[in-house]
Amino acid sequence: MKKIIQWGAGLVVAAFLLYNSVYITSLSERQEAIKAQIFDPARAIDTFWETGVEELQEKALHMQEFDQLLSLNPTELIGKHGNTLGIGAPYSILIKGEAIIAKVENEIVTLQSDSRTSYQIRIGSIFSNTVREASGHFNLDEFETTMDFNLVAIEINDRIVKDIITPLYGRFIPGAMVEFVGATDVNPRQLPMKAVEIIPIQLQIKQP
Repeated sequence: MKKIIQWGAGLVVAAFLLYNSVYITSLSERQEAIKAQIFDPARAIDTFWETGVEELQEKALHMQEFDQLLSLNPTELIGKHGNTLGIGAPYSILIKGEAIIAKVENEIVTLQSDSRTSYQIRIGSIFSNTVREASGHFNLDEFETTMDFNLVAIEINDRIVKDIITPLYGRFIPGAMVEFVGATDVNPRQLPMKAVEIIPIQLQIKQP
């Protein structure tokens, strides 16, 4: 009898522990938990756009100073102002300025300049890591996978085309004044540069 009582008490304790160890969640809660674990590049760029873009304007090197350093001291240019993914990769640099549009062709706006180097603003599709790297805002070590890191660049590029470039279609005409903040790549293995292509982060046009 005593053994029966002990056995029954053991069953009660086991049932109690089992009951308290099982946590039942609803389907919606489970879906939200899974969603929270999936990296959302759009959310990351929303935060960046809200808090980081103005800082980029302050950090950007003016076009005239950029041109001078590129011509006379490219080592200082990339050393002080460039960010790179590593050996062999180009240095991405923030640049800003204002200039008259000289011509528009093949998704490229060429700016009037006294420099031997041609300065251009890209107004078409973007396939690069330039803005992500130049911003200095995103560190590969902070991402769980390189895919997530690459998704950031894709989202930035899509956002620039959609929100910065597309609304200005039809206004890129020779003679108009363009003010910009953007990013460009400088490869120390490909100097001197014949053309500097700028990907815009901020863009304004003043018609003549």
